[in-house]
Amino acid sequence: MSFDATKWAWAQIRAGSLPFRARLVLLTLTDRYNDDYKRCNPGIACLSNDTGMHRETVMEAIKQLEASNIISVTRKCGAGSSYKFVGFNYKNQSANTDQSENADQSIDTDRKQSADADHLSPENQSANIDQSVNSDPDRSTITDSNQSVNTDTNQEIESINKTNKLGSKKATSASSDELGRSFAEFYHVYPKKKAKKEAETAWRKLKPDEMLFAEIMSGLEREIKSHDWLKENGKYIPHPASWLNGKRWEDEINSSPSATDASGPTSSCFLGIAGLI
Repeated sequence: MSFDATKWAWAQIRAGSLPFRARLVLLTLTDRYNDDYKRCNPGIACLSNDTGMHRETVMEAIKQLEASNIISVTRKCGAGSSYKFVGFNYKNQSANTDQSENADQSIDTDRKQSADADHLSPENQSANIDQSVNSDPDRSTITDSNQSVNTDTNQEIESINKTNKLGSKKATSASSDELGRSFAEFYHVYPKKKAKKEAETAWRKLKPDEMLFAEIMSGLEREIKSHDWLKENGKYIPHPASWLNGKRWEDEINSSPSATDASGPTSSCFLGIAGLI
């Protein structure tokens, strides 16, 4: 939690006309901001739990904050989103200032030492020269030690590069595993189990992050309850690959049956009664 970040959030709220849900999400984000690491990356589930709002409501509030240029969101495949507060002072200069002050102090110390050496008496200067001459036989030892240090440094750099490559491969593998798990959850819910391989290919092409996954599952839930998917035992449900490639989760769903379908049985019933009369 950061007092400065929360104070900044209240200033944004008082300066604008944000909806209540956007205000609550903004305060929750600043509450989750880590002042030590300058990071803010809570998951949608975490924000939903903190605010007591549904996932879709939280995501809508985040979009409103983005549209108002109050936050910026970095979305990563297979990982949670990262949030930045637009216009907030992250105090990154403090560490740099301390380093520059230390560097200036070391430079001043070197300058004082060199100035003191210039003011030495001739006897002391000659003594220093003699010491430097006496140290000449040890130059080979110094050179060897420098070479060994450089060799060790190069080996350490190579080891770090190998570790980074292995880390990137593991991250890629973890991302692939996340996509596999999220697709399995989607395919389990999808009512028509057809062309699974093509569906998984379409899923990996989309690379849904946490927010997009929530949108897809929410749209699928609406489709499952729609009249078009319920009629004639699901005859008109598309294959999952076609549904994903067409981004059909963005469709506007008409859950009520059409007027023609509703009036058909009723009309025939009235005709039958009229015939009997």
